[in-house]
Amino acid sequence: GFICAEELITFLNGEHYSQGLLGFLIEWWDCQDKREVRTLKHGIVELTNLHISMLGGTTPSFLQGQLSNIMAGGGMLSRTVFICEERTSKMIPMPLPADEMAQRRLTEQLAYINGITGEFTLTEAALKYNDDWYIKFRKHLTENEADAPALERQQAYVLKLAMILALSENKPMEITDELLDRSSKIMKEVENGIPELARSLIATPLGKEHLRILNQIRKAGGEMDHSDLMRKNSPYGLDRESLKRITDALEEGKQIDIDRGKKTVYKLL
Repeated sequence: GFICAEELITFLNGEHYSQGLLGFLIEWWDCQDKREVRTLKHGIVELTNLHISMLGGTTPSFLQGQLSNIMAGGGMLSRTVFICEERTSKMIPMPLPADEMAQRRLTEQLAYINGITGEFTLTEAALKYNDDWYIKFRKHLTENEADAPALERQQAYVLKLAMILALSENKPMEITDELLDRSSKIMKEVENGIPELARSLIATPLGKEHLRILNQIRKAGGEMDHSDLMRKNSPYGLDRESLKRITDALEEGKQIDIDRGKKTVYKLL
């Protein structure tokens, strides 16, 4: 089956969540060999060889505004690979025509991969690499609990990406330590901004205010005076007293330092 939605907002919204659509995707993420589905017109339908994929593009601000913290914390974050990038400096008003040769080669390679069947094996070195990687990974999550909602299934993605690398390079169906190492580095690079995004998605409305202010100070180079921060947040409805309560809380939590000299300056710690 294939579903194409022109806008992600028509797919990821509170109504669909209440109807169980996201719960359906979460449940099927593990790719069961068989699944029975009860339909209105066709009775019980048996599905085999299940695999769910979703490709979408949006902005962090959309996700923060559209997904409730309950939806984001319900298991969807760890089942999604978010590839984040700050605002790009590219200015391309009209894309260049596609390279027909590259397009043909890509189509042929994908057709070849699509025809491959069978199971992957892991070398002894890969098993040892995986054990060492997992111990370090679990220690990281223990020390950084806020990262867990988004990263707790990263091991599965590292293994999957290692298989994709092998297939795309016409290598044997064998996961090696070299493939796992490359896969881990790629995942770490593309998901560099995920912990921060995850914290903003699962935060309460007040927590999102805190995170937005921290991000504004960070983007300003780690230091921002009161007037600039006030001007940045007045469109969000924050008045002087509200901003003071938030910045005082951030200072108490040792996330910022407030220099109350001739002019008030907020500094990230």
